[in-house]
Amino acid sequence: MTRFSLWLVAITASFSLAASQSQQEKQKSKYWPFEVQIGASLMDYNSHDATYLYPAGDGTGLTREFTSKGPRLAPAIRFSVEPICFSFGALVLSAGYRFQNDVPLEIWSDRNAKADLKHKSQVQLGALLRFDIRQNLDLGIGVDARNDWMEAARRHGTLTENSIWRPWLRANARYLFDKGANFTPFVGIEGALALTKGDEINASNYYRDYFINTGDAPLGTLDLNPSPDSFTRGHAPVWEVSLVVGLRFGRSGCGAAPAPVALPITPKAPEKVAPPPPPATLVEPEKAAPPPPPPPPPPPPPVKEATVVDVEGVRIHFATNGYTDISENRALVRSWAAKYKNAVEPGAIVIVGHTDRTGAWEHNRQLSVRRANTLASYLRAEGINVPAANISGRSWDEPIADNSTPEGLAKNRRAELTINGAKYNVKSVMEGKLYGVK
Repeated sequence: MTRFSLWLVAITASFSLAASQSQQEKQKSKYWPFEVQIGASLMDYNSHDATYLYPAGDGTGLTREFTSKGPRLAPAIRFSVEPICFSFGALVLSAGYRFQNDVPLEIWSDRNAKADLKHKSQVQLGALLRFDIRQNLDLGIGVDARNDWMEAARRHGTLTENSIWRPWLRANARYLFDKGANFTPFVGIEGALALTKGDEINASNYYRDYFINTGDAPLGTLDLNPSPDSFTRGHAPVWEVSLVVGLRFGRSGCGAAPAPVALPITPKAPEKVAPPPPPATLVEPEKAAPPPPPPPPPPPPPVKEATVVDVEGVRIHFATNGYTDISENRALVRSWAAKYKNAVEPGAIVIVGHTDRTGAWEHNRQLSVRRANTLASYLRAEGINVPAANISGRSWDEPIADNSTPEGLAKNRRAELTINGAKYNVKSVMEGKLYGVK
């Protein structure tokens, strides 16, 4: 199988996994958030022992360690989707590809190995849990299945290459510049660690294959009988650190809400119009004296200045992830209704729910709508029906306090009632107690 085929299989498998998610998850959003990132990948490689067996045939010989000359740099690309959303973040499925770099070897500090060893490619398939830590910061941890293709120069007719799949542990941290927008650039750092070392081959076979393929004999000269092992198997990558930049398509939660479906409009049949009656025959009236002139109109009434009504707003608070009935909140709204029920038109009332910065944006948007509906239900119980168009939720987008303290978080978990219109003056706010603060 060619490297291109492996790459194609990796991309297809990743997106097939995403597409197999439940229909319920598809109904939550118009599309899944999708990401493309490129990075500069720094990777280091295994060392391996090489043994030259002395011609005496007694099993003795000379052993040296062939090591990589340090981490190597190469470009990489990764594509990701988020098919499942959680309150803390999302599940991310991805497919990636790391491009070629050389892997120079050395035998000891002043002796370079002459192997033309190359890391031809690395194909990456991954699953990662993303955690939304702050408004523009997220962290992730997950696992990858990675295939490494190692290849060396071919001399004396021997094919020296190796392909191996291994599990990797992967973690990242990213900063998103405009989280919540439909197109969001980001930067980040990633680290990965191979969970298995790779192939451990016979040290004398390693040296024989190295000698046959390079012609270099740093430990001793051998015949040209082929080795059953490839020395490239001894130098798989072991860790990676990458700096990445990318672009995210889709909201910061798990997709935008689906667009409402327009109902079909049935056109009305044209009404039948009766034909006009025939014109009446005009009869010339008898001439008479002209009527007296009409009396002058009365003077217009004085213009009254518009009366401005002083009113109060309402702000109630909730526990973490809470939106259900709290007796203290209900009593506060009942007190407001007793004062202003007859003074305020229901169409002028606006109710907005809010959350603190804990959790994913989309989860908090839904929670903020529920909090707004809870406040609206208190008003309905008092005979005040607020139009549905005046009830909304803003997630964490409009904090009134610092989200880094318990008191600030408690203040931001709220639903607010205010009154719009030129005839109303909101002079103050009736505020309920905080929850979740000792």
